[in-house]
Amino acid sequence: MADVMFHEKVDTFRSEARVHLHVFMYFQTWPRRKSIDPKYSWDRFQNRQPKRKKKRRNKKAMLHGPRGPPGARGPPGPTGPPGAEMTKEDLLKEFKSLIKDMAEKRAEQLLTERCEACTLLLNGSYSLPPEVDQMLLVPRVTAAFNMRLRRNVNVEPETFVELKKFYQPFGSGAFQRGQVFKSREGRFLAPRDGLYQFAAHLHLKLRHKGKRGRARKRLRKRDYVKIQICIDSLCEKNMSLEYISGLESNSRVFTVSLNGMLEMKSKQYASLYVDNASRALVKVMNGSDFTGILFGV
Repeated sequence: MADVMFHEKVDTFRSEARVHLHVFMYFQTWPRRKSIDPKYSWDRFQNRQPKRKKKRRNKKAMLHGPRGPPGARGPPGPTGPPGAEMTKEDLLKEFKSLIKDMAEKRAEQLLTERCEACTLLLNGSYSLPPEVDQMLLVPRVTAAFNMRLRRNVNVEPETFVELKKFYQPFGSGAFQRGQVFKSREGRFLAPRDGLYQFAAHLHLKLRHKGKRGRARKRLRKRDYVKIQICIDSLCEKNMSLEYISGLESNSRVFTVSLNGMLEMKSKQYASLYVDNASRALVKVMNGSDFTGILFGV
């Protein structure tokens, strides 16, 4: 009896062992699962292609009938802004500007071809030698003077006086180029035709006759002193430089300045005049200066 039970258990054990063996062998035949790589999964996610939705064709829309007649024309759009009006004068100005631009370009081209140094000089990229630069840009002054009045000159009331007797100062800064000024006569002689620049600074002093109170009453609003630089002593006929100063100031000593330019011919002279149109005596003090220079031709 015991032997029979033992053999039955052995048989049961063997049958269960076979079942477990078959199950194990079955799972061994399955493919092994790979390990998950995050980078590989992300790359596949980025490279995926989105699914395109298929358009459903409307069967009813595919059924076309015959083309109908054209519709009516739509309303016209708004009018645009008016165009520019070109007159004959505007066209002529435009044409002149075009010709001017073409002429400038042609002149610049010819200047570049025939004189390259000239083009560089105009552009400022070429520098002249010091000697040539000094001769061209700083010309030599051939006619100029700087003189002072030698002594006081009294100008009586209602008189017109030419100033004479000048001298050249001995200090540094005084100059005279050429024998162009006659000191005794106080006249500048033009050596050639050209433009001349003159300047005069006269120190004036008022002197009243009689008592001081009465003298001040004599001054009128119309009283004045006029300084002139005239050509050939013809102050009314020729062009002249002039300055007028009233005498209503409380100061008894004052300075009058005059400067300007005159065109003179060769051998003409220029001189300095004082016109006292008042009732007081005017004294032109020594040290007043008279200057002139040949400005250009």
